[in-house]
Amino acid sequence: MKKRSWIQIVIRIAEPYQDLLAGLLALFGFTGFIQDPNALTCVIPKQKWNGRSINKFDSLLSKFKLEFPSLDVSYTPVVVHEENWNKKWEKQTGI
Repeated sequence: MKKRSWIQIVIRIAEPYQDLLAGLLALFGFTGFIQDPNALTCVIPKQKWNGRSINKFDSLLSKFKLEFPSLDVSYTPVVVHEENWNKKWEKQTGI
């Protein structure tokens, strides 16, 4: 069975704005959000991350920056492969 691949995107953005951006990204098709004080991490299936969706994503971030001009929003996409995340987490935490 072929493992699915995902695009994991780490968006560097201040914590107070992360919930609002996560809501917009959820409508866009992103899932699995992780927040920390300086970044919002989200994933989207790799097959949905193409030229058209990248342009839409960039447009969404541009509109977000227009709404909040003091923000410096940047992002980094990385390909990740499906695995048992719970098992990995349990192994790392010693559970």
